[in-house]
Amino acid sequence: MKEGFHLTLSYGVKSKMVDLHITKDNRHYPIFFIRHENILPVFTFLAPRIYSSFTINPKFESFETLSNNFNKVVYLQGLDNENENKFGEEIENQLIKLKTSSESKKIRIDEDKPEFKKFAENLKVNNSLDFSEKELSTIKDKDECVCFLINDNNNSLLYKKGNTYKVFDAFELDFKKVIQNALGENIMNLIQERIQEGIQVIESDNFENIDDYRPFEIMIK
Repeated sequence: MKEGFHLTLSYGVKSKMVDLHITKDNRHYPIFFIRHENILPVFTFLAPRIYSSFTINPKFESFETLSNNFNKVVYLQGLDNENENKFGEEIENQLIKLKTSSESKKIRIDEDKPEFKKFAENLKVNNSLDFSEKELSTIKDKDECVCFLINDNNNSLLYKKGNTYKVFDAFELDFKKVIQNALGENIMNLIQERIQEGIQVIESDNFENIDDYRPFEIMIK
């Protein structure tokens, strides 16, 4: 992102639309919007695509196969629901600090903002979750969990839901790549084009905050 610019995601209480726009010095340029009535269909469509994009080399295993290769686990989710809920509340509290104002429904994505830089650090300090190693057998009693599988040679990640065990090598941490895989290359390129176009428009001498700069709409047909 060019210096001085940031992306803002607005829930749109009055407009009834969630919209993403690029901003600098109170000049705004819209990128895309999702009508409130389309949020659930869009999320339902994108959620499995985003989840699949986060996992690298996924494969399904049985508990017997896992027990032949791993003996310990470290829980990321599913061990202590009470503390995990508290951690979720702490994430929400930290996100509130990124809001543009106390009354605002907007979160400012600004890497130069001190609150943004301290986001992960604050979560780590206030984290009360147990990341110690547990016996592999403990996962059999869990209806749903996410954990590291540990042996002497390598670690893998496990997602368990009911009697389904999904193992993958790692999480994809390139968020841009995850979103591109979920949305598709064409839409991702369109977002990038709109951002670059927005930077040019905002920096122009004759800029006005008017509705002529029409964002594109994301919806499920």
